[in-house]
Amino acid sequence: MPITHSPIARSLYYTRHYLLNVNGKFIFFLDIAVASFMTVLACYYYRFLYRGDWVDNNLLYALLVDFAVTAFFLWNSGVYKTLVRYTTMKDLLRIMVAVLLSNVVLYVFSIIVWPAYFRIFIACGIFNFILTSLALIGCRMACIGGRRWLENFNSNKTVASITTTGRKRAALVGKLDACLLKASLIKSLKSDEYEIVGILTSEPHADGKKIKGIPVRFVKEVSDVEEVLDVFQASAIIFVGKGYLLEEKKLADICLERGINLLVSHDLFQSFDDYSGFAVDGVQIEDLMEREEIKIDEEVISEGISDSVVMVTGAAGSIGSELVRQLCRFSPRKIVLLDHAETPLWMIRKEIEKDYPHIPIAGAVTSICHHRQMERRMREYRPDLIFHAAAYKHVPIMEEDPCTAVVNNVKGTMHVASLAVKYGVKRFIMVSTDKAVNPTSVMGATKRLAEMYVQSLGEALKQNPEKGSTIFITTRFGNVLGSAGSVIPFFKEQIKRGGP
Repeated sequence: MPITHSPIARSLYYTRHYLLNVNGKFIFFLDIAVASFMTVLACYYYRFLYRGDWVDNNLLYALLVDFAVTAFFLWNSGVYKTLVRYTTMKDLLRIMVAVLLSNVVLYVFSIIVWPAYFRIFIACGIFNFILTSLALIGCRMACIGGRRWLENFNSNKTVASITTTGRKRAALVGKLDACLLKASLIKSLKSDEYEIVGILTSEPHADGKKIKGIPVRFVKEVSDVEEVLDVFQASAIIFVGKGYLLEEKKLADICLERGINLLVSHDLFQSFDDYSGFAVDGVQIEDLMEREEIKIDEEVISEGISDSVVMVTGAAGSIGSELVRQLCRFSPRKIVLLDHAETPLWMIRKEIEKDYPHIPIAGAVTSICHHRQMERRMREYRPDLIFHAAAYKHVPIMEEDPCTAVVNNVKGTMHVASLAVKYGVKRFIMVSTDKAVNPTSVMGATKRLAEMYVQSLGEALKQNPEKGSTIFITTRFGNVLGSAGSVIPFFKEQIKRGGP
């Protein structure tokens, strides 16, 4: 059921929003109008205290002088160079000083023109200073801090879901201290993307309280989650820390069902290094894994790759291109990129040339199925290491065209492996798949056949070292996160759309 709002509350809310963001010139003229009105009140206060006809005879003249003097000092105070929403204590002091100086000048002017009334002008000036200062400062404070009052304007209605700034309403989830620190950081950075409207925490003692103006709720049951989300009217949930994304699966499931964006704040201070308006990232597949990423011994790997000529087949694919990026970190003497797809090969080559300009690169638009082309490349580049990632891996498509799968995955691997032995490659690393384990698909079967050929060739060389010294290594990849053809990109797209 949609939330209804009082027409008066909505009008006040939109007025407040306009005043917080309007141009400084408009606020200046509004301040002058308020100051002039306060001067009129001060004059009639004088008339009430001291009966006489001075006000009736000189009010218009006094107002013109007051308008000019007050406008001069207010404009030169510098408070109109920033928006009202960013008003600071220094700005409020400047307003008070400007009003005080204008009243002093008006008092001096008044006793020069009307010396007989100098005692009266003292009371009038003090009253005018108090009224004008309170009015100008009070209006600003009401605009800046008036949201809480508007929230409780009616006991049974709320303006919590009214938004005019274009910012998304976001709730933080995590440990209370971490969430408060995150909220303070976002507030200090003045994010234009998100507005923090609440905190969901696992600490029951904070339930129902407001800390630093942010409501805190303790969530225990599924019904509590639904209720809190209705109250906060949030369009995004930010998990402060990866651990809470895993712990609060119940909350995450409900948010996805309701189309609420899920975000993760890995590092409280991430935005200082790469500030993008708000220090959070979208939920990644890595965040949903209930284990840490595997760490590798880079020193050992570097010894085997640096100062070597490395060839990567299928270098333009999702796995091959990532292999190229990782290999370039260890500064090979030369890297050879081989793929039959022209445009993707050009893109990964340009990326490596930009990120690793010191590494010589060779690119070859070649199919591993063409024995003569492959032999020409092997003879030309003489690689020390070969990472064989070229393969057709889309299971449903290979089911429809098994012959192509056999030619590319089996025959192509045979060509590359045989040429590796012929041209003295030190190591041949074949990238296989977990679908080769007891294969139930054409693609898995072809990769298993390729594994068997490579393993048999390696065993043959061990028994007859004089025929070659190439070491064959096979590694099976499971569901590679984000790889083309895997189900992971579909999951990520569903999360972005707020799907299950």
